[in-house]
Amino acid sequence: MVPGNLPIGCVPKYLLIFKSDNDEDYESESGCLKWMNEFSQYHNKLLMQELEKLRKLQPSVTIIYADYYGAAMEIFLSP
Repeated sequence: MVPGNLPIGCVPKYLLIFKSDNDEDYESESGCLKWMNEFSQYHNKLLMQELEKLRKLQPSVTIIYADYYGAAMEIFLSP
């Protein structure tokens, strides 16, 4: 099992460190930092592409991607 990256734009410490007065820097539904979550999603997209390559190279091995981002966002959006 390979975990994806969490939505790091929702981490309280990062919200404090990268605090912005610009409302456009935050996701309207969650209040998380857009650019950091976009980075997490980009990382996860590339990770899944690499895992697919590994699956083709090693067809006898089960490789599972764990969507930590999606699971965490469900909590942030509906606690």
